[in-house]
Amino acid sequence: RVSLAQFALSGASVSFRQLGSGTRGTAASSAASLRELSLRVEGLSDEPGRRARVALRTRVGDAGRLEATGSVGLAPMAAQLRVDARAIGLLPARPFVAERLRMDLAAGAVSARGDPARARPAGHAPKVAWKGDLHLADFHALTRSGDELLRWRVLSVEGIDAAVAPLSVTIARIALEDFYSRLIIEPQGRFTLQDLAIAEAPATAGEAGAAAPAPAAPAAAP
Repeated sequence: RVSLAQFALSGASVSFRQLGSGTRGTAASSAASLRELSLRVEGLSDEPGRRARVALRTRVGDAGRLEATGSVGLAPMAAQLRVDARAIGLLPARPFVAERLRMDLAAGAVSARGDPARARPAGHAPKVAWKGDLHLADFHALTRSGDELLRWRVLSVEGIDAAVAPLSVTIARIALEDFYSRLIIEPQGRFTLQDLAIAEAPATAGEAGAAAPAPAAPAAAP
């Protein structure tokens, strides 16, 4: 058994740097930082059914703030939290977005308030749930050539009740303010936004051959 009666950290700073590969025209790197970070954990243990109390508070980037409080268990892995995230900038996610979408993030900040939960019952798939609100403000995205693609002042998604395993989503209200989209119909009749997602490259013949089991040798004749 492992147990930790109390752990406390205050006044910490953490910096992250994502070194991009430069594939698919993505940005070479991105950076993010946590400042004035404080973390307190009480009663952490791997004893079955035991829950620890957790409290986290930090500044994210220049203007973002994040607070999370609740309980966490190790056996089984479980968490029940109350999260309040405000004005967390999206620009550190530019390389990840560019790897999957044909667009470049220029601006945006996300705020969320709600109750995420995770549980993994023995012998079952993990259950993840979220109840709360989500706001995406001052969003601006460009095409790979630098043309304006998407822009809005505020996208609010309120009264979210979502869960995975089984999948279910309920939303009470969606509001969008000052929306702009550059929609172009291609000669084939498709909208430009339909082709934003980048398809995963199929496995090469060498990769497929390496993954496939070797054929069985023919049986010797009697």
